[in-house]
Amino acid sequence: MLEDTLADATRAGELPAEDAETLALAWWSLAHGLASLTLDGKLEARAAHMGTTAAALADRVTRMFTDLIDSRWPQR
Repeated sequence: MLEDTLADATRAGELPAEDAETLALAWWSLAHGLASLTLDGKLEARAAHMGTTAAALADRVTRMFTDLIDSRWPQR
């Protein structure tokens, strides 16, 4: 699904082709990093320290990453 989405963005001219594979790796890394932190209990502990839930923290991290991507490659 990730590769298809990035391919669509590249075809639409919203993402430079030379950045697609790197961006796929970045998203994959984010997903696996959050999964690993969840399995280790570290995401829940950090969320509690921050006064939130693991789900809310993961959502915030994902949204921040998305905002960075959107600012780099704005919609045309």
